[in-house]
Amino acid sequence: MSWTKVKEAAGYEVYRGDTRNGSYRLLKAVTTNACTNSGLKAGSKYYYKVQAYKTVNGKTANASTFSYTKTGLTKGQKYYFKVKAYKTTGTNEKVYSGWSNVRAVTIN
Repeated sequence: MSWTKVKEAAGYEVYRGDTRNGSYRLLKAVTTNACTNSGLKAGSKYYYKVQAYKTVNGKTANASTFSYTKTGLTKGQKYYFKVKAYKTTGTNEKVYSGWSNVRAVTIN
């Protein structure tokens, strides 16, 4: 699978779930905007979420240092965004925040 590259993203984390609104688990982290998922069962449905991340000075950006600009949006269209932050511990383990509230934005 592949997706549109996010400008300035250091990498992407791909999550997979068995239901659209259920829980998702981390499938893999990649540094390109594509990945392969093998071992799937024929006739089964899988749901994916991809999360881009950015590093700032070698660390995960926080709310006070991070901004995001999405280009190519359509005037009059409503878009929904939510974000999730993480930090890397000394043992390279990622510790995640919860998801932010959904933010609706209408392009004028």
